[in-house]
Amino acid sequence: MESDEDIVEHQGARSLTYMPWYEHVKEFLLSQCKSISIYWVGLFGAFWGLVEAASFFLSEFDLSNIYILSIGLGIGFAGALFRCLHLYRSTVPAGLALESDKVHKIAFSKKHYWEYTLALELVKSRIQRIDGNLKDVICDRVHINITKTMDVRQYIDWLETRPENLRRIVAVAKQLLIFDLVEAMHADESNEVDYHNLVRVVDLIGDIYKSAYDFEVEGREIKIPEGFEVVHEIQAGWVSVVRDGFHQMLDILGSVANRQKGDFSPIDKTIVFEELPRVDEFGDELERIGRVMRLNGE
Repeated sequence: MESDEDIVEHQGARSLTYMPWYEHVKEFLLSQCKSISIYWVGLFGAFWGLVEAASFFLSEFDLSNIYILSIGLGIGFAGALFRCLHLYRSTVPAGLALESDKVHKIAFSKKHYWEYTLALELVKSRIQRIDGNLKDVICDRVHINITKTMDVRQYIDWLETRPENLRRIVAVAKQLLIFDLVEAMHADESNEVDYHNLVRVVDLIGDIYKSAYDFEVEGREIKIPEGFEVVHEIQAGWVSVVRDGFHQMLDILGSVANRQKGDFSPIDKTIVFEELPRVDEFGDELERIGRVMRLNGE
């Protein structure tokens, strides 16, 4: 169980943005009206050039008439419109240039609760592969070479750092998931999401999850001294606490992203980072080993 000082809360009201179809039309016209005119003139000029060339070789036909002119104007306008629609839909917001096409589409469409869909996709893109690798390590599906050999004193010193190191990982994860991500994914005073800041936060989330993976791998790279098998086994699965917390956050983001249109009920969710399993037993085992070593004069 978490102690009272380990419990953190984040409350407040956040703005949700949404872009209906008529706002897209308005934004399209404002951003592409000049381009439409340029492409329209260019395409019509190319069309009329072909008409003049055809008139030279087909002088018996009167190609310079109002019907051909209307067709040329229509083709030019349609071509310009489709070209500019493609440019508008392909516009990538500043800060998301290196992200996937799926992220670009979410940020462009701005459907209901798109901020949560965007955050979910960005976080998943950072941790999905790490999570798969971590699960394989926890389930003993991959072989990890022993790269470190320690004497008993060095091993005990290393072992004593394990609970605190993982608690620090949990503390950073709480800060990033409960505070920083929630702030970064919502619009600021200008009613815009700061994509640069959001990407920075999700990169940090990926980094701390990689730290959790490295924590688990490190424990398997060490040759266990004789007599320490039990205490080493106790701490072997502690990283699951971090993994479970991250999966809870993904579930929360997904639940809001998939809400029914018009559902603006308060989001009252809890992420629980459980206490490290058997941590008291871990401490007792270390004390027992210490007593045995003192009795033996080690």
